[in-house]
Amino acid sequence: MRVLLSVLLLLVLGTALGSYLLLHSPDRLLRTVEWLVDDFTLLHLDLREPVLDIQQGRITAKQIHLYQDGSKGAPLLSILDFNARINLWQMLWQRLQGSALQAGSVIIYIAQQDETEDPSPSNWLRHLKWLPAKLQVGSLHLITHGADTRIFPLKNIDGERIASDKYRLTAAADYEGEPLDLRLYLYAMRSEEGFQGIELRGEFHATESSRLAILEGELKGGIETFSYDFSLSAAIPDIEKLLAGIEDAPAVQGSLQLQGRLQGDSQGYELSDAQFMLYNPPAYSLTATGDFSYQSPEHTMLNLEAEGHLAELGYIVNWIDLDLSSLGTANARLSVSGPLDNIAVSQFELTTLHEAGLELSVSGSLAPGALSGKSNTGGNQVQIKLHGPKLGVLSQWLGELPFEPGPWQLEGLLSGNADALQLEAVQGRLGDPAQSHLTVSGGIELIDLRPPISLASISGLKSQWQVEAPSLDQINQWLKLSLPPEHQLHGQASINGSGDSLQISDADIEIQGSDLQLNLAQLKATVNHREQWLIEGLQAKLNGSMSDSSALSQYLELAVPVMGQVRASANIRQNKQRYSLQDIALSINSQQLQLQASGKINDLLAFSGTSLALQFSHVDTATLVHTYIDNFPYQGPLGSLSGSGQLIQDGKRWNLHDIMLDSHDNDSFMMHAKGHLDDLGGIPNGNVELSAYSEDQQFIKNISGRAIPSFSARLQSKAGTENIVTEVSAVTGGTQWQLHNEIKHKNKAITGLSLALSSPLLWLTDLGIQAADPNKVKEQVPASEKRNPLEALIERLPSYPIDLSLDLGGIRGEQSQIQGLELEIIGSNGQYLLRELNVNYEHALAEFRGIIDLQAQPAAISIGGQALAIDMVRLIRDFDIDSDVEGVLNIRGGLTSRGITGQQWIESLDGSLALALEDAVIEGAAYDVLATDLLAWMFSGAALERSTYVDCTMAQFAVKSGVAKTDNLYVESPRMIAKGEGELDLVRQRLDITLTPRSKNRLVQIPSSVSLRGPMKSPKTSVSPIMTTANASAEALMLIPELALKLFGIKADKQKGKRPCQASLGN
Repeated sequence: MRVLLSVLLLLVLGTALGSYLLLHSPDRLLRTVEWLVDDFTLLHLDLREPVLDIQQGRITAKQIHLYQDGSKGAPLLSILDFNARINLWQMLWQRLQGSALQAGSVIIYIAQQDETEDPSPSNWLRHLKWLPAKLQVGSLHLITHGADTRIFPLKNIDGERIASDKYRLTAAADYEGEPLDLRLYLYAMRSEEGFQGIELRGEFHATESSRLAILEGELKGGIETFSYDFSLSAAIPDIEKLLAGIEDAPAVQGSLQLQGRLQGDSQGYELSDAQFMLYNPPAYSLTATGDFSYQSPEHTMLNLEAEGHLAELGYIVNWIDLDLSSLGTANARLSVSGPLDNIAVSQFELTTLHEAGLELSVSGSLAPGALSGKSNTGGNQVQIKLHGPKLGVLSQWLGELPFEPGPWQLEGLLSGNADALQLEAVQGRLGDPAQSHLTVSGGIELIDLRPPISLASISGLKSQWQVEAPSLDQINQWLKLSLPPEHQLHGQASINGSGDSLQISDADIEIQGSDLQLNLAQLKATVNHREQWLIEGLQAKLNGSMSDSSALSQYLELAVPVMGQVRASANIRQNKQRYSLQDIALSINSQQLQLQASGKINDLLAFSGTSLALQFSHVDTATLVHTYIDNFPYQGPLGSLSGSGQLIQDGKRWNLHDIMLDSHDNDSFMMHAKGHLDDLGGIPNGNVELSAYSEDQQFIKNISGRAIPSFSARLQSKAGTENIVTEVSAVTGGTQWQLHNEIKHKNKAITGLSLALSSPLLWLTDLGIQAADPNKVKEQVPASEKRNPLEALIERLPSYPIDLSLDLGGIRGEQSQIQGLELEIIGSNGQYLLRELNVNYEHALAEFRGIIDLQAQPAAISIGGQALAIDMVRLIRDFDIDSDVEGVLNIRGGLTSRGITGQQWIESLDGSLALALEDAVIEGAAYDVLATDLLAWMFSGAALERSTYVDCTMAQFAVKSGVAKTDNLYVESPRMIAKGEGELDLVRQRLDITLTPRSKNRLVQIPSSVSLRGPMKSPKTSVSPIMTTANASAEALMLIPELALKLFGIKADKQKGKRPCQASLGN
């Protein structure tokens, strides 16, 4: 600028002089100006294509170059497209205050390292008095060439003199790629010595980023430097760009507003009485007061007192390589001082509050350079206090937690630098102190932060741990256990070592309850981390006691009887990754039980390598039975049990050897067992022998429900790899039994079952089956309990083949004698064949065969056979059947049906059935007389009779879809003979029967047709008169033989056993 004004002055002077001397020679005037500049200054002027219009007071030039003498480089000043309007006469005493200057481009080039002397700052300022009334410059480039080359471009420069000592300049520039508007107001400063400098107000506005700075103050120029004293107000929306030129400056972002006093010169400046507000939402916002001085990027000094709000703690504690963003917002107060690249925090306080309730308080000091992350000299010291409502708020750093303990707190003193930390005075608590909680105290001597950071970076750990649980409720919740809550837990341990190798020592854990005391003492172990955490060298002493064995029911899904106090002890040992129980000793000593157990478990986790010797005695049998069998019917004494055995675990198999079991001190029931069993958890195999005996009829009746006189049995069972064979010989009273059972299996699944039960002669009284008591009141059983649903039966039926047989040589009762009973059923997968059911009962013979298909949809059954001459009285008495019918029953036929429910069985019932009942007595009045002669019934006294005697009743029913129809219904009694037809609708429970009775005592009669219709439980009777004169007695002689031949196929040559109703063609 000073060169520009000097040239302009020379041009103006030359123009003024030429107006007098060379008024008519503009070219000579211009040459004269060049000569004056060359001879009277240290500059050289080069005018190109100049044009001077003296009359109009205008001068133009294509190019103007001004060189310093002796300079071989670029010109000091270059002006392109120069155009000026000058009042030559006025210029003599007002300089250029009445002139207007224009230029397309101006370039000022200052070479700081050449041999020429640059104009002094005071000279530059003195040239400002030559500013014209109007100034317009298209572009101005100020280039300084030294160690660094800097170019400061301006464009659209517009100047205007407002008053003689006041000037306004506006310009535009490109600042880091965006437009920058400048507005300057210059005021001359004068004193008695003359011009001193200028008062300046500058407004700098970056239009796109809204950066704004306002300077007001003094600018003075000395011999070698400029000096200034300004008040500064600035708004910088992107402070990171402002700090970009400072190496190792803090990584600060956001907008900055500041006010203060700016004093300095061309060598540096100082900002004092400053007020800062750094705003970078939502990351942080800070307000501060202090001062700052700048001499060069390497020489800065900041002193600051700040407070504000941080979105995360990492902005302050970035010297620790941890992600602290999730700790929540922080309120901060700090004091910083030092160079920008090595700032120290002499004191700071931070408090954070996470949205989930995590609270953190941090206070302390940071060494120089800690904020920029380059401090390695130590001096950082931070007191940390954390607490939260639950541990889950730390899941970002701790990972997924196995359980949630609830409220917690932790505090400690952290010191060190970016390479290493030390943690001291640690105090922590996990859980509510009034409930189950864990406490820890101690410290860590070294946390090495040099990469790679791993667990091995932690060394010198020393800590004491304690756990207290007034009940086990929370322990169950934390560890997903089902321990009885009414217990207390106490524990303590020392954990020392490094991050990848922890030594546990002096550990003691105790669980106490009302009946249980369990103690794990003298525990020590090493926990090492390789690819995963491994426990090594664990040793501990385990002791336990229980007030009584019955208290075990609190911990097992098993009822344990009262047998006395239990004591146990063992040593826990670890060999590599295998844990063992050695020196196991368990004892119960009481009147109820004497038990001793000793042995070892080589692998506790897999429960393998177990060897336990067991011996017991004085076990009260009654107590044991009543404990495991609810509502056991016998309440008397049962003596005691004693026994022994060896429980051995071999590989994956559990074996029980040397089994011995005996009963004592009781005559009601005696038992002895011995043997051995292998592979208890897989496919058991071995031999077991059992013998039992009892003559106590009350005991037998109580447990069986029947009056069996005595019982003895001997069982031998042999279990192999493919089958289990059991042989049983038993005697009940005077009846001998033999049972043979074979169960086939493969791959732990049953593949077949055969069961054969036989007896040469069965006395019903030996099974407690007695003749029915006619005065006995029948117990009413609810219909829902009479049978199980067929669906449940089908689900319980096995899919493997079965073969069930029963062979009784004879059955004897008080009234009946069965000469033989043979039964065999075979089948599989719900499809069964009734191969035979043969019963020889007194003079009766019953034979049945059938098929049962439960796999069909729906299930199906088909049964056919016959039974002749069944004595109903003896049958009812022997088998305790509820019926009021007496006589001899004959049956023949076959029936099929399908369904699931009883109603479905009835609805699908098909087949045929022939029935005959002779010599029957049916409870009720003499209905045969009533049916033929009402008056005879009334006057003969038949209405007073208690029952009706029937010589023979026969019928054949055709059954279709649950409806039985017959047109062959015959009834004979001493007074009548009747023929009829009928229909029984079993589905709708309705009947429709019509009988035509004929009296045997009258030659001429008026019989009636008797009809029975309606619901089976309450039918209605109607009588219709029929005229006839036939002799009924003659017809009665042929009715029964005809029906016998028709229904049962009885022929004349069958004289022996010619049932039914003893009929034949010759009768």
